Amino acid sequence: MFGQHTAGNFVGLLGNTGQTQDAIDRLGSDKMVHDLSGMLGQAADVVNRNGGPGLLDRVNGMAGHAHNIGSNGAQWMEQHVPGAAFLMDEAQSLWNSDVPGGFQLGDSVDIAASTIPGVKGFVMQSIPDGAEYFIAEDFGWFDCCCFWTGKGPTYHVIEGNPMNGEEVLTMQSHKMCCCVSPELDVVTVDGDVIARADEHAACCCFAHTRVDVRSSEVYRLTGNLFGALCSCFTSEHDVEDNRGKSVGKVVHWSSGAHIQFPVNVMASHKAALLAATLLTDLRRR
Repeated sequence: MFGQHTAGNFVGLLGNTGQTQDAIDRLGSDKMVHDLSGMLGQAADVVNRNGGPGLLDRVNGMAGHAHNIGSNGAQWMEQHVPGAAFLMDEAQSLWNSDVPGGFQLGDSVDIAASTIPGVKGFVMQSIPDGAEYFIAEDFGWFDCCCFWTGKGPTYHVIEGNPMNGEEVLTMQSHKMCCCVSPELDVVTVDGDVIARADEHAACCCFAHTRVDVRSSEVYRLTGNLFGALCSCFTSEHDVEDNRGKSVGKVVHWSSGAHIQFPVNVMASHKAALLAATLLTDLRRR
């Protein structure tokens, strides 16, 4: 009776499927429970011989102390070692780099319309590292007034100078028909789509943008577009995670934008939020 009950619980943990139950039946539920009980008994004996519950408390204490040592050591280095804070920020940035080609941004970015004669697009400066990118626009003859359909305008994210810099990301827009809001795909140098921004607002004066990274929704942007549509205003979009918590902000005005990224997120997340910001620019054209 005990074996059947425990086997039933085991099936529940793995998922109540016929395949799981068949596998347990073939192995023999009573034998499996006996073997598991023996293993658990041996583990309990080891714990009891070495201090019982005190051993588990010691392990937990050691783990917590190690975490505190690491945190305190990092703080000490930042306060006493010249350049340590910069090196640790660089290490964090390297750890969060998950976009082929090396695309990475700082804690926030400022985006301003290009003032270079004959070159349309945006200058983007990463803060606090100071890296500069240029976002070049590729608009066709019919890519205006939202009348286009299918594949539409393209943004090319270029590291450094737009004349001789290297393209690190492409953002390709598309939509099903001229009556719907566009989507913007983030495409790597290898041609893989790693993120997407998709507008769900029914009104052209408001934003309700869904942001996906590698086919999973990670953020929603909500707010008005008055700042993007008129030079008299600025507009703010809250960046909310999938639990509805505000983790960042995008501020728009008629000639640019500012993005405050969530703390310590991957480069792919920052690229996705950049796409959501450019999607607002695309909607007002």
